[in-house]
Amino acid sequence: MTAYVFTSGGFPASPVAGDTLAINSAQYDWNGTTWQARAAAGNFSTLTTNSETAPTSPLVGDRWFNTTTGVLVQYFSDGTDSAWLDIAKVSGSSGAGATASIAATGGTVTTTATHKIHAFTSSGTFEVTGAGSFDYLIVAAGGGAGYGQNAWWGNAGGGAGGLISGTTTLSASSYAITIGAGGGGGTSISAPIARGHGVSGGDSTALSLTAIGGGGGASDGSVAQGSTFSGFAGGSGGGSTNNTAGGAGTSGQGFRGGNSGTIQFGGGGGGAGAQGTDTTSSQVGTGGVGLDKSSTFGTVYGEAGWFSGGGGGGYFTNNQGLVSGGNGGGGDSTNGTGTGEHGHTNTGGGGGAGHGAASGNGGSGIVIIRYAI
Repeated sequence: MTAYVFTSGGFPASPVAGDTLAINSAQYDWNGTTWQARAAAGNFSTLTTNSETAPTSPLVGDRWFNTTTGVLVQYFSDGTDSAWLDIAKVSGSSGAGATASIAATGGTVTTTATHKIHAFTSSGTFEVTGAGSFDYLIVAAGGGAGYGQNAWWGNAGGGAGGLISGTTTLSASSYAITIGAGGGGGTSISAPIARGHGVSGGDSTALSLTAIGGGGGASDGSVAQGSTFSGFAGGSGGGSTNNTAGGAGTSGQGFRGGNSGTIQFGGGGGGAGAQGTDTTSSQVGTGGVGLDKSSTFGTVYGEAGWFSGGGGGGYFTNNQGLVSGGNGGGGDSTNGTGTGEHGHTNTGGGGGAGHGAASGNGGSGIVIIRYAI
């Protein structure tokens, strides 16, 4: 950015966003379109936009006074990442008009040009020492897939863990973080608790919000052992078997599991981005797709930034081949004979169905919190 001083030669010919201009005692900022008058030092209420919410489609150099938090910020970008940054911190100012910097500890911390990111892959505490605005992603654990044993009968994929994301203002305090554990895949139709049905995943909690664990997928032997052919409800629902409906998802967190229209094929587990695929007369259900959160939280975590994909459904023979879990950590099913793939760790993915062997467990959850620096 360039600081210009007005002369008799006229205004700068080719200013860029963020440039400043002094005309006698008045100061102006170039917002990409016009020179905008700046208020006297310390009087931040007339700088750029004064509102409770950020201006839409900002240009580099634009300023916004957040009337809720009382913080003056300016829009910066390094070409790949952009954010509203606290002017007091960026300029190093202090005294009247300066504000405290956002700061926090906890989890595994990475830093980009404009943000700090705290990732919790296990339970812990997020300690905020400087209040401000925080982006968050809360992903519950995925459900396990149902066990497959009977000839000509299919088994179903586990539902993905519920996913919640958004932005909130936090005060300086300690915030407990709980990461849900993946639900177990069915290992036998005679198991005393699950009875072949996949176990639902654990909830993840943070910032007074709860993401619901994914529903377990149904087994081909569920009813014979006193359970149900329907997938369990959850953040996203588990897939079903034997002409029944998939488990329900939770509104705002995930979708239902795939319905089964035949005894031969199991439905896919629901995902955060779409329902598990329903079976047809000739096709096993695939897992529902998850959600891509890479633009906010990067690609280090999840499946390259995707989370909460449902697990693939199963069939007793291998003529279907590998049936895909949903993008976002959903486990693939291994039809015929073989163990279903587990939902990927810290993605909230549902487990993939196996047959004649254990089905896949759900993937554990994760919490990620980001703030501008």
